[in-house]
Amino acid sequence: MDVMGKKKVPLRFGATAGRRQDDRARFARLAESDLTNDRAPAGEGASTFQALSASRSWRVALLGTAASGALWLTEPRPAQAGPNGCTTAGTTASCTGDQSAGIGAADFNQALVDTLNVNSLTTNIAPAAGTSGIEFVRSSGAVTINNDMARHSIIVTGAADGIRASSTATGSWETGTVTINHTGDISSAGGFGIYTSTNGLFGNIDINITSSGTITAYRDGINAGAHAGHSGEITIAQHGDITSSISSGIYAASYMRGVTVTNVGNINAATWGIYAFGQFNVTVDSIGNIAATAGIQAYSGASDAAISHSGNISALFGIQAESGQGSVRIAHEGGNITSDRMAIYADAMNDVYITNRGNLVGNDYGILAGAQIGVNVDSIGDVTSRNGSGMYLAGTNAVVVASRGNIGARDYGIYAFAGGMLGYYVTVDSTGDITSSNAEGIHAVGYAGYTSVISRGNVSAYGDGIHAESVGTTTLNSTGNVTSTTGNAIYASAGGNIGVTVNGGVVSGAAAGVNMAGGATNTLTIGATATVAGGLYAIVTSAGNDTVNNAGTVTGNVGLGSGTNAFNNLSASVLNSGPTVDLGAGNMLGNSGTLAPSGVGTVGATTLTGNFVQSAGGKFIVDVDPHSADRLNVSGTAGLAGKVMVDPLARLAATTTYTIATAGTVSGAFSSVDFLTATSFARNARLSYVGNDVLLTLDAGLLSPSLPGNANVNQRNVAAGIDSALIGGAPLPAGFNPLFALSGNALLNPLTQVSGETAAGTQQTTFNAMNQFMGVLTDPFAAGRGDPRSSSGATGYATDDSDALAYAGGRKRTSAERDAYAAMSRKAPAQTFAQRWNVWAAGFGGSQTTDGNATLGSNSTASRIAGTAAGADYWFSPNTVAGFALAGGGTSFSVANGGTGRSDLFQAGAFARHNAGAAYVTGALAYGWQDVTTDRTVTIAGVDHLQARFNANAWSGRLEGGYRFVAPVIGGVGLTPYAAVQFTTFDLPSYTEQAITGTNTFALSYAAKSVTDTRSEFGLRADKSFAAADGVTTLRGRLAWVHDFNPDRAIGATFQTLPGASFVVNGAAQAIEAALVTASVERQWLNGWSTAATFEGEFSNVTRSYAGKGVLRYAW
Repeated sequence: MDVMGKKKVPLRFGATAGRRQDDRARFARLAESDLTNDRAPAGEGASTFQALSASRSWRVALLGTAASGALWLTEPRPAQAGPNGCTTAGTTASCTGDQSAGIGAADFNQALVDTLNVNSLTTNIAPAAGTSGIEFVRSSGAVTINNDMARHSIIVTGAADGIRASSTATGSWETGTVTINHTGDISSAGGFGIYTSTNGLFGNIDINITSSGTITAYRDGINAGAHAGHSGEITIAQHGDITSSISSGIYAASYMRGVTVTNVGNINAATWGIYAFGQFNVTVDSIGNIAATAGIQAYSGASDAAISHSGNISALFGIQAESGQGSVRIAHEGGNITSDRMAIYADAMNDVYITNRGNLVGNDYGILAGAQIGVNVDSIGDVTSRNGSGMYLAGTNAVVVASRGNIGARDYGIYAFAGGMLGYYVTVDSTGDITSSNAEGIHAVGYAGYTSVISRGNVSAYGDGIHAESVGTTTLNSTGNVTSTTGNAIYASAGGNIGVTVNGGVVSGAAAGVNMAGGATNTLTIGATATVAGGLYAIVTSAGNDTVNNAGTVTGNVGLGSGTNAFNNLSASVLNSGPTVDLGAGNMLGNSGTLAPSGVGTVGATTLTGNFVQSAGGKFIVDVDPHSADRLNVSGTAGLAGKVMVDPLARLAATTTYTIATAGTVSGAFSSVDFLTATSFARNARLSYVGNDVLLTLDAGLLSPSLPGNANVNQRNVAAGIDSALIGGAPLPAGFNPLFALSGNALLNPLTQVSGETAAGTQQTTFNAMNQFMGVLTDPFAAGRGDPRSSSGATGYATDDSDALAYAGGRKRTSAERDAYAAMSRKAPAQTFAQRWNVWAAGFGGSQTTDGNATLGSNSTASRIAGTAAGADYWFSPNTVAGFALAGGGTSFSVANGGTGRSDLFQAGAFARHNAGAAYVTGALAYGWQDVTTDRTVTIAGVDHLQARFNANAWSGRLEGGYRFVAPVIGGVGLTPYAAVQFTTFDLPSYTEQAITGTNTFALSYAAKSVTDTRSEFGLRADKSFAAADGVTTLRGRLAWVHDFNPDRAIGATFQTLPGASFVVNGAAQAIEAALVTASVERQWLNGWSTAATFEGEFSNVTRSYAGKGVLRYAW
């Protein structure tokens, strides 16, 4: 018995029973030993075929098992006659009605009957335990069972079969067929679903089984064994699901003829899903999912084996097909195969053809195939091998692979090997990504003929990405990334010519990007979108005449061996040459594209063995730093033309001359020299020629010469400040390199960013804050500052005559109006003057926007102010009043393209006013203190948040005079022409910025500064009062012309990390001329309380200012 419970049956028949017994023992030992053998196939050549041959031997033995011995260990008892008997007519028996007890020898004479018809049953066939449902066994002749149980089932318990049929040729030559045509479900708790056999040494008896229905069995679902010495064909067609508890779904073995199995349905079995063994053609066609130890196995000893399957398979072995003398065809038409060993395995004496249209997962192999002639694989779907190769294919004469899915493997992604000395070819065409964690991505080797590899996907491998060899011609075409962590990205070898084309992607290997070994006339073509690079060599060859045509990018060393070689760097291509470019003496590097020793961004030297010619369209890129430059050393001749492009990597501190090329003989000259990109690291590039050397001279890098004509004053000031420090000998901090890496318009915004204009925003904000406080302190017509003899300080009406036109229309006052006027009129009875106090509180605030100046480079500035003031006034005489006030608040401002600032504010001030009839004069002094914080962000070299904190002081004074008269319009309007002069002095201390985050590379120190802005006002104030029974309401307005004598807002700064780099940055400046407008309303009550609200606006061509204040006052 084997591990699956099958009796061992010899592959070929010997002349004696002893020979068969020896065969059984030998095959049993092979099968049992190899079922647990995890070894992978051997390597290339003869060892590979030995491994495949050994693998085939144990599988032949395993597939050669049969049930003839084991099946009879437990013989079922013959079926007993059911309640309804069977009728016989000639050689045909018919059973109908109630056959629940089973149908067997007791129901008809099986020696005389060759056909049994079972139909029109009224119940299930469910015999006693150990009794088969239907049993038809003859010692010779044909057996036919036609069983239609579509409405009923066969249910068997005990060690018995659902249907059992057999015929034995016992002593004379006999032919015939064991035929079962069955419809209906079968359940066997201890035996087979359907069991058929032919046995004996004489006769040629076929087996035909057609079954439709579900089969559930303890042993095989269907078992067909043709054991006779001249056994016939086996044909099985099953439609319906099959379940086997300990054995196979379908088991068919013919030891002298062929086997055909057709299955439509799912199979769940303990051993094989479908097992087919024959000496001639063996065909399995299955549709449905299979779960078993071995999914489908087919073996033909002397002819072809073919398997076609559609559906999922989950098994230790997925699909296996072998042929001892013919070919193997496997077609997996859809679904996924998951296997602990091989998803698909094929072995044939002739050819192997495998078609796959699903995903394959194999613990050892996705596809493993070997043939003595050729192997052809066409796979669409992903293939995964956890411990082995995705595809491992070996043929004597030819191997053809077409893969249209991704492959992931521990060993080879695709291994294709043709080992015969008279072989024809190996071709691999792969579309999809391939990953190999421990071997090569694609390995294609032919001992004879030619090898062709086409790869259209990405390949990532531990060894060579793509490895192609042949004795004849080798061609390799790659489109996609190809990488190797230890070997070559692409390796191609041939006894004839080698042609490698890299159409696209990045080709990079730890050893080499492309390695062409041997060959006669070899060509490497690199496409425009391709990149070839390598750890030791980008491109390396050995013998042969090698030509490289590069239209893409090559990075690294190049070694083209000892033949007649050429490297053609075509137009628009790039050769980032390594330290060595060895073309062989007398061979040429032609550059019509770009040549960059060590690549752009790295200074290095390239030694070229051979000659160098640069065409008029070529470019020679030279990286330079303050101490060295790229250099091309040519062993032969150098023919010069085209351009030199200079790439400074850091600022040059002084004029420097470099040798950038030398040759045995130099002819011609470069047409021009320019900078690769506009920077400020160096300037004034120029070439000179001394002997066979080419010299490059550069002047020190400065910012100012790199500025475009549209640079503004601030940008030029910053650039000049930095240049001045460098010219003075200061070393350039490394953090300034990103700034010097720019030039032209690209330099402008960074210069604005580092200028620190934010600091200038504190000045105008402070002036605005002092202006608003002075306005609150000195308002000449605020309640209580007009006339001390009235409780509310009314300023009087338009006329002194009580009967005058106090209101429009000239009407007489009413009694109430006369009483109110009498209380406030200047014509009231004389009162004794009494010194008195006024106390008040006010809230004030506003915002201002000032436009920047494009020529200066200042940016628009916006500021906001909010504060609260409280004060007291005291009348020293009827015409003189003085007072003081204290205020607190805060400011904020922002500079476009700059930063922000804020401050806490304290103010204190005093005023005095004297009235002389209708004239007045007011004077005031004030002081302001601020705790200021500024913030800005610089993003030139990272993100630097820079902050400064400091305290500043301000002083302000104002002197105003005017004369009030009453205009006889609309009942009398007070008009007051006035003039005022005001100054504000802002003392800024010296202070520095600190880096809150990032670095202080561009942090500034600001110089102390005292700036005074004097302004004059000439304007007209107007007022109009309206009396009521309990007080007076007054409307006021103002229109004035303002002149600022010092509107500039500039500040000096120095970079902390570059001493001597000082400059002046201009902030947004006020207009010299502006218009001032005011509107207010005031309400005074007879009880001494008053309140007022005021709006103020100041406008110019660059400024828009809006402010307001509210006052609450009490007089007593």
